[in-house]
Amino acid sequence: MKRFNKYHFISDLKEAMGEFLEDSDFEDDENIDDDMQQFIHEYIDNEVIYYHDCWQICMQEGNTDFNIEQIGETAKNITELAYWTLTTIVDENINCYLEAKELKEELEKTETL
Repeated sequence: MKRFNKYHFISDLKEAMGEFLEDSDFEDDENIDDDMQQFIHEYIDNEVIYYHDCWQICMQEGNTDFNIEQIGETAKNITELAYWTLTTIVDENINCYLEAKELKEELEKTETL
């Protein structure tokens, strides 16, 4: 297991997302939100199962009370807590970036009208 670093995790995820898009046969106008979300969740699953120490992920992010804020439940085990911890990191970093990019594109469209 390798040591967890959230900045490396986000960087690796972005790279993997790029490779996923390059390897896929999506049409230019096709909505791929569901496919990308599924890819991200599978990526997180693999990280907590095969690549990182779940305790290390949770301790590093200060998430040690087993409370899963997103769903209002208590994690049944450390793997579930680590999964939701990584999901939070993705939401804070990747999804915020995508939303900001979409907003910027919408603003640019409005300015050109």
